[in-house]
Amino acid sequence: MQVGMLFLLCLKGFLIGALGAMPLGPSAFLTIRRTLNRKARPGFMTGIGISVSDMFYATLAALGVNLVMRWLEDPAVKESISLAGCVILAVFGLSTMLKNPFSKDVNGVSPDTRSLKYYIGSGFCIAIANPTVIFFYLALFAAFAFTPGTIDTAWFYFAMLSVWAGDLCWWLLLTFVINKVRNKFDLKQIRTINIWFGALLLASAVAWLIYTLKNAGI
Repeated sequence: MQVGMLFLLCLKGFLIGALGAMPLGPSAFLTIRRTLNRKARPGFMTGIGISVSDMFYATLAALGVNLVMRWLEDPAVKESISLAGCVILAVFGLSTMLKNPFSKDVNGVSPDTRSLKYYIGSGFCIAIANPTVIFFYLALFAAFAFTPGTIDTAWFYFAMLSVWAGDLCWWLLLTFVINKVRNKFDLKQIRTINIWFGALLLASAVAWLIYTLKNAGI
């Protein structure tokens, strides 16, 4: 593959990765909340976990559309993933609403005793429970005429790494901006934001559960 074609492929991948990460769903709300509560690093680590999940689904979409479709059309697989997603959203929603993350320290932020693995892992778990993101990537691939599954293995890796780079850059930008404005909020306001975020996550879990049970004919 010529250098110019490779550059164009990677540019498309970067834009797809950034656009794929932008929708403000439960994953983004979790990242924003953690950035408000505990500054940029935990928020960005959460974004890294989400980006790993995004890359998993983006790679599946790139490798074989038909295989992905058959996998998602299996009722048992689809229902299991959906129910797991409901549980994850509900747990995060309740913990966000009920837990006060602040202590009376001079910075107004509670000491961060959780490991970076926790933030990455929890970000991954809440994102991986939404396999429908595959359809979003399929739409983006079609819109950008991005077809890494048809090229040589080495170039395929370059293409998918460019998608991941775009995804990571979005989370870096989001956490940077939120961290810059977080000092404009006092503890009471951030606590209110937590409650609203938690309520939104919980409502999403209930709606998702109703939708899943309805489709399952229960």
